[in-house]
Amino acid sequence: MPKTHMIGIIPHVLQEGMFRAAIEKLGADHIKVISPRSATFDEIESVIRDIMSCEEIVSTSLHGLIVSHAYGIPCQSLRVTSDLKNAGDSFKMRDYKLSSGLDDPALGVPPRFTT
Repeated sequence: MPKTHMIGIIPHVLQEGMFRAAIEKLGADHIKVISPRSATFDEIESVIRDIMSCEEIVSTSLHGLIVSHAYGIPCQSLRVTSDLKNAGDSFKMRDYKLSSGLDDPALGVPPRFTT
């Protein structure tokens, strides 16, 4: 499948609107926001095609991280918080990463995304 986006962002379902608004405001056409929501088999296949169309994925969604890795797309977890004390991965992300032999820390989000 051809890569049509440099970066894909798979947000947690509660963060999708925030990411779409930020990417639109930045005018970043090379970034694709991929909705983690799907209800039918066809929609699931569409999400997988969207993931595979990206060179790399950044995800606040555990499922986004898992699916990206399953399809061989490099993926990094992202933690959205303005609280520096909680800027690392959630326990679910740490658990998945440790069980998969990954030890990369979560990326942080610039403060302007959280306001």
